[in-house]
Amino acid sequence: MLKKTLLLGLILVTIQLSFGQDVFRKSKNGINIGGGYRTIGVDAYGGNFSFERSVYEIKHFGYVGVALSSDILVTEKIIPSATLRVAYHAGFFRTKVLDIYAGTGLAFADKETSKSTYINPDAFLGFRYVFRHSNFGLFSEMSLYGANYRAGICFVW
Repeated sequence: MLKKTLLLGLILVTIQLSFGQDVFRKSKNGINIGGGYRTIGVDAYGGNFSFERSVYEIKHFGYVGVALSSDILVTEKIIPSATLRVAYHAGFFRTKVLDIYAGTGLAFADKETSKSTYINPDAFLGFRYVFRHSNFGLFSEMSLYGANYRAGICFVW
């Protein structure tokens, strides 16, 4: 299952490359809203929301963004989590419609048995496809924590 998911993600990342100005440049904002599925540990469906701001440009190589992401997983009970993330947005493709990114973060979530919280490391890989001449698009992500696979809509401005 994991191999098929990785292969599908790789295929989707390589579709529709067109060269030009980057989708996600310095001082840009991005919002992802979607749903997901967790396969590691417990099978659960959930929702996801994230906000990201590009803060630093690496000349000819890409951009660094900081983000806050939130997942709500539904099993027998609702499990919320929040993740502070740092992402690298690949600039070597220089596309008008595709933003490929990867990063790491720290996820904060409630323990299921008590009212204290715990911290988990997170790593993720994803992309945004923004429709031409608009700020609206689609996104897809794979990560270690929260929903392992996320997909939905995005807005970039």
